[in-house]
Amino acid sequence: MSRQPSVLGTIVGFPVRMLSALPKRILALLLIVAVVANILTLISPPTFRSLSGLASEVVGDKTVHDLLEREKAEMQSRAERAEKDSAELAAQLADLRAENEKLAKDLAQPTVTFLGTEVSVQQAVSTAVQSMRQRVSEAATRNLASMPGKSLPFLGVSVVSATGKQDVLDACALLTNMRDLESAFVPDTPPVPPEICGTRVPEPGYLWQTVRSDPDQAWQTAQGMFADLPDVALSGTYRWVLGLAPRIFASLDLPEDLRQ
Repeated sequence: MSRQPSVLGTIVGFPVRMLSALPKRILALLLIVAVVANILTLISPPTFRSLSGLASEVVGDKTVHDLLEREKAEMQSRAERAEKDSAELAAQLADLRAENEKLAKDLAQPTVTFLGTEVSVQQAVSTAVQSMRQRVSEAATRNLASMPGKSLPFLGVSVVSATGKQDVLDACALLTNMRDLESAFVPDTPPVPPEICGTRVPEPGYLWQTVRSDPDQAWQTAQGMFADLPDVALSGTYRWVLGLAPRIFASLDLPEDLRQ
């Protein structure tokens, strides 16, 4: 009993039988053409693309050329994305470096708004302190220089009133300097209280009448403010002398409120 050939054997054997039926010259020619085509695909990219395209038309887009081109396109796309990401990261890094440099500069030399101008903290503090130092120095010098004038009997009340007014002005200016400096660091700092800058200093006549009417009370009030003032019992003679003062100095061109 003869053995029947399988379907696979029939399919595989068909091209072999076809080639075997061809003359040897044609087989040799086909072999030479295949070898030449193989060599051309290796040394000539246009030939490779042409053959690849021809094969693609026959068997679809799964040729080696198409796969290589697809992989090349994907690699190029990934390279472009990586380059774009790298540029974005470089820009972010440059911005971060600039912010860090600005922050380091601000920390090294912080600024504040002082008297409406952006200045360094050192300059703001130096300007305010210099102004306060000069004001305090001038006030101390003036008070010391006015002490002999304050000591003049009867007439000293005018000097006392004048220096008191200047002291209030100096105190108001000093508090304003301190407020300006504080507001540079605390923007919501309230203004100087009006009861300080608006303090009214008694006129010489009022001071004199206060001393004449109750010298003991005037002295006790002073003792409450200065610890080194001695206890003194004012005699009737002292009060009598106070009453004579306007008459004694009547020849002077005194203000009206001191003539009483």
